Formats: sequence, structure tokens, C-alpha cells
Amino acid sequence: AYSDFVIRALGLQLRTRYHTKPNPQRVVVTFMARRSSGMWPEKRFCDSQTSFFLCEFVQHLGTRPLGRTIKNDKAVVDALKGLEQRSFANGAHVEFRDLDYSKLSFEEQIAANLDTDVMVGPHGAGLLHNIFMPDRAALVELFIDGSSANRHFHNLARWQGR
Repeated sequence: AYSDFVIRALGLQLRTRYHTKPNPQRVVVTFMARRSSGMWPEKRFCDSQTSFFLCEFVQHLGTRPLGRTIKNDKAVVDALKGLEQRSFANGAHVEFRDLDYSKLSFEEQIAANLDTDVMVGPHGAGLLHNIFMPDRAALVELFIDGSSANRHFHNLARWQGR
């Protein structure tokens, strides 16, 4: 219910797979990159007229430190991108996207989720985006810092049938 509320509030309901005829042979794999972009997204996309909070409350934020980064990020991206070149017995083809969600607006993030069949990313709050993915989509959670004991994203995906 929450995801539907957000999708409708952003006016993205026509981009869901309920309203579009998806190509069953197309599989979109989205890598949710976790890279330091320097600026906090809350600061980058703040607009006191439309934001939930006043921008003056986030002006003190400096460079955004990041934990849980993937040390072999390039190798992971290359391996996932390599899926585009593979042939599958059922004729499916993979489209790979390497997205840094901290550089996307909230609306752009949700739009990307609506068109993601497989989301891959490191353990972290960003994986909550799986609630906006289509039915039968899958989540691949990478445990990179001993966080494997934290099963909340695994459980959330499982409860949604992912």
C-alpha cells in the first residue's frame, strides 16, 4: 500500500508494469552503486518550496562519508555488464544499469525501480527501494562488511515474494 501511495503521489502510476506491456524477453538488472559523490542527496535536491524540510536545516552538511562500499566495484560492474553479452536458452536479453541513487532525484529513483527486474546492491538502507520493483522482481543483497547477520532486507524481500 505504501509503495502504491508513493508511486501515485509522484504521478508515476502509468510507468508501472500494470499500465505498460513489458517485453518478457527483456530483463533489467540494476546495480545500486554506493560511491561517494561528495554531496549529501538531501542537500543536492533540496528546494524549500517543495521539500519536506527547509533547506537551511541541511546547509551545515559537508562531504558525505560512506561506509559499506564495495572494494571491487569495477569488477562487480564489469561482471554484471557482461550479462548483456550472454545468450539465454529462453531468448531473454539483459539490460544492465549502473546507477548511483545519490545522484538521482527521488522521482528518478522510483522510476528506475519500476523498471528493475533484478536489483543488486550492498547491504544498506537503499535496498528498501525493492518495495517499488515490479511483481516477481528479485533482490540480490551483497554483504560486504560483516552485515550478514542483519536480515531485514532479506525478510522484506521475502515477504513481498522476492
